This record gives sequence, C-alpha cells and structure tokens, in this order.
Amino acid sequence: MIFRIPYGKILMVIVFMVAIVCMGYAKSVKTDSTGYTRIYYGNGELSSEGYMKDGNPTGYWKTYYPDGMIKSEGNRKNHRLDSLWFFYDNEGDTVEIINYNKGKKSGYYITYGKEYVKNGKDSIKKMWIAKKELYVNDKKEGPSLYFYKNGKLHESIYYQNNKMHGKGKEYAKDGRIISLLEYHNGFQINKERINRYWKDTIKKGKWLTFYLGDKVHLEENYRKGLLDGYVREYDKRGKLIRLELYENGKLVENNPEVLEQDSLDIEIKNEYFSDGNLKFTGVYREGKPLGVHREYNEKGEVVNSWVYNENGVLTAMGVVDPEGNRQGKWEFYFPSGSVAATGRYKNNKKTGKWNYFFENGKTEQKGKYRSDKPNGQWKWYYESGELRREENLDKGEYEGKYIEYNRQGKETVVGSYEFGEKQGKWYYNLGDQVEEGNYQEGLKNGVWTSTLHYGTLRYEGNYIMGEKDGKHKLYYPGGELKREMNFVMGTKEGKWIEYNEDGTLKKFIIYKNDFEYKINGYKLKWDEDE
Repeated sequence: MIFRIPYGKILMVIVFMVAIVCMGYAKSVKTDSTGYTRIYYGNGELSSEGYMKDGNPTGYWKTYYPDGMIKSEGNRKNHRLDSLWFFYDNEGDTVEIINYNKGKKSGYYITYGKEYVKNGKDSIKKMWIAKKELYVNDKKEGPSLYFYKNGKLHESIYYQNNKMHGKGKEYAKDGRIISLLEYHNGFQINKERINRYWKDTIKKGKWLTFYLGDKVHLEENYRKGLLDGYVREYDKRGKLIRLELYENGKLVENNPEVLEQDSLDIEIKNEYFSDGNLKFTGVYREGKPLGVHREYNEKGEVVNSWVYNENGVLTAMGVVDPEGNRQGKWEFYFPSGSVAATGRYKNNKKTGKWNYFFENGKTEQKGKYRSDKPNGQWKWYYESGELRREENLDKGEYEGKYIEYNRQGKETVVGSYEFGEKQGKWYYNLGDQVEEGNYQEGLKNGVWTSTLHYGTLRYEGNYIMGEKDGKHKLYYPGGELKREMNFVMGTKEGKWIEYNEDGTLKKFIIYKNDFEYKINGYKLKWDEDE
C-alpha cells in the first residue's frame, strides 16, 4: 500500500526537524549596545557573529563549525549577502569564493579542489582552483573556466541565461587546444577534435594554431605524423596568405588547385638545376612575392626560406622543411628591413637563445625558450640601451624574482612570482613615493604602506585577499594625519575622520554598509533598498 502525505505536512516536518537540530546546537544569543551579536552552539563554541539591525544581520559576518573552525565570512548589506564571501571546509581551507550583489551571485564564483597526495609515509595536501564561473544576477553569463588538478585550463565554456550557449574550448594538460566546442541553449551541438596525437607523440588529423583570441593563424592536416592535405596560413585579419598542398609529408609543387584558390591572381615561379632538380620555388601575386619561398640544394634539401607578407615585404628568413616546420636559425624583420628578432626553431617550436631588437638595432629583450615557451631569465632594455627589466619564467609562466629599473639603474619594482601569481613581499618605487606590502595568490594581503621619497609615511592599511579591511590612514606630506578610514572587506563601515593640517577636525562621517549614515553628527536619510 502506498501512503501519500500532503506536501504542506512534509514541509512542516522538515522545519520541525531543523528546529530540533538547531536547538540542540544553539545555546544563547548575546548582543551588546552597538548591535554586535554573537550566537553560540550548545557546546559553548561560537556559532556566528556580526552586527544586527532591526532583527536582520548587517555588515561583516562570520560563521563557525562546532569545533571553532571558521566556516564562512563576508559582508551583508541590508541583510543580504554582498561583495566577496569566503567559504571554508572543516580544516580551514578555502573551498569557495563568491561575489554577491544584493543577495545574488554577481561576478566570479571560484571553487577550489583539494586532495592529499602520498609522499612516502606522509601525505601532502594539494589545492587548486577547479572552477571559475562568471555570474550576473544569480545566473551564469559569459565565460566559465574549468581547470585540471595541475592548475592548467581544461575547458572554457560560454553561458547565456544560465545555459551553455556559444563557443567553447577543451585543452590538454600541456595547454594545447584539443577540441572546439559549440553549444546552443544548454546542448552541445558540435565538437571538433583538433591538435591530437596518436600514441602521445605522432600528430594526427587537423591541427590549428591561433593568434591571440580565436582567429586562426595556421591550419594543417596530418596522417601518421606527416603533413597530408592543405596547409593554410592566415594573417591577423583572417586573409589567406599561404596555401600549400602536401601528400604523405611531401610538398606538391605547382598544384593547379593552389593556383586557382580564392581566385587570387598568383603564379608560382620555379628555378631548376641543370639536371632538372628544383632549385627555387616561390609564389607571387601581382608580381609581388607572397608567403614562403624556398631554396634547395642539389640533394633536394631545403637550405633557405623567405617569408613575405601580403604586401610583398620580407618578414622572416630561415628554413621551412618539406613538412612545413621551421628549423634552425631564423631572422625576422621590420618593414624597414632592419632585424626585429633572431633565434632558432626545432620542429616549428622556438628553442634556445632568442634576441629581440628595436628598429635602431639595439636589444629590446633576450632570453631562452624551451618547447616554444619562455624559460629561465629574460632581460628587457630601454631603446637607449639601459637594463629595464629582469624576469624569470618557467614554461611560459612567471616564477621567481622580478625586477624593473628606471633609466638611471635604480630598482622601481621588486617582487616574486609563484605559479604565475604575485606572491610575498613587493616593492614599488613610484618616483615621489614608495609602496610596499605582500601578495597572496596575486592579491594584496596584510599591511601595505606608502612612503614619500624623503621618508614620511603617506598611507597605511590592511588588506584581506585584495580587499581593504580594518583601519586605513592617509597622511599629509608633512606627516600629519589627514584621514582615518574603516573598511570591512572593501566596504566603508564605521567612523571616517578627516583632519586639517593643524590637527583640528575637518569632517566626521559614519558609514553603514558603504552608505554615509551621519556627517558631522547629522543623520542622513537613505533608502534601505539602495
């Protein structure tokens, strides 16, 4: 027999059970004269704390687990969740960071992953950002990012009205784009697999490389690791500047389909050795060189290549092998003909030492590449030759010491990176003043100060994960206190006092939830729903 219980009764039972549970934990509520309220568990541990106004929570609130470990913290405005909220697990580690506006998720919602990895007899805790989702009015809108445990991007997906809609990408753990995704109204309607390997090292199928953004730079097709089919190269505006046909890894010369593509007025010019072997080949459009031109030795090996843009201007010179890969030493040029960069390629990837130049011939930057990514120490220079910046990278990400200099050789920025994010103590010499403080995961954290060049303190204040928190002070150039400010996680809260240079009171403001509540003792009218 099946018994049907009305929904209303079910709801009453649920509410009653929740009340019993709450009564079992909650012991007392204490509120002082300022409205600051503390709620306790039955075991005497603090459950939550913050300000109450007219029976509703307001300002900065914290909640705790029964063992006293912090559970969540953030700001409330007009009793609703507002700005950044932090959520923790029972070990005190951050599991979520959510931006709110008037009680609705608005901004990035960050979710952290966590696991323990065995290291001999011990276990090492590992944490990473697992999701970074953009919300507008409680709905996912725009790009959402999902990450592997190694911190590398796994998927980027666009949302519209809380549903997957538009284009997305899937990435391999080494950073390759391996799928182009397309969604419509929450459903995946297309998935194009690109940049794939067979047995981890042998290229297969379509390979695409992109300019910054989504515009295709190079399109290739591989079969068993060899180029097979058309190779198309585009400029940044999407215009085709090179078209070649390969069969089983070999370039097909004088292909009629290439000559007729896109109705371009082009021709291929060839030169031959006396024995009939190809010596030179290149494409011309309206008499101007275009794309890759190659020179061969008598053995049929490529000994030099020239790359021309759509205007017939030489942009690079080196070796492009029959498989279409740049190899060995290369030079790149400005439109004026002066050298812009020099370095080496191995199988189309930058490797070893590279130098970049200003048009006047002086070095702009120099450093090393490993597998097409900047690696190790890089140095940048002013056009007049003085050292401008020293930075350290690991596989394309900032890692380690970072220093900037002015033209006189004085340090203007000093700090360190970890995993691509600013970390630890940083120093900024802004000319007339020096700013110092610490970063944690790329966000200001702890006390920051600003000091004038003659040693007088100009500003000081505390930050929590990028948000101003607690008392901040601003001083006159002579060292006299100018302004005292109070923040709660980026929100103006409490007393703000401004002084004249002689120390007399200039203005006295009381803020509540970012709003001016009183000015010089006079209460202001303001809308609770603003």
